[in-house]
Amino acid sequence: MRTAIYPGSFDPVTYGHIDIIKRSAKMVDKLIIGVLSNSSKTPLFSVEDRVNMLKEVTKDIPNVEYSYLSSSAVRELARYHGDVSLFVPPYVEQKLDEKLDSKENEHEQN
Repeated sequence: MRTAIYPGSFDPVTYGHIDIIKRSAKMVDKLIIGVLSNSSKTPLFSVEDRVNMLKEVTKDIPNVEYSYLSSSAVRELARYHGDVSLFVPPYVEQKLDEKLDSKENEHEQN
């Protein structure tokens, strides 16, 4: 089963987003749309509103699911050596590992 994730803030969802969703859904068995929550930004719509809008505009695409995704959740998962490969590109995953390893080494030395 081929699964893909399309993360974004979708504040609001646009025709551009919908085009990417439709094209991506044709290429995979399951497409997860990760609605990001960024605490450093003030979105126009709540996460729940954005998820509901996405559900409405993609209701005719059967292999789309929805999930909330925050960068802090990805950091937390990486901190506990969880698999973050569905949420970030390989380069970012490598940088996360390096940063967290250096912080662990720093902590152990103190």
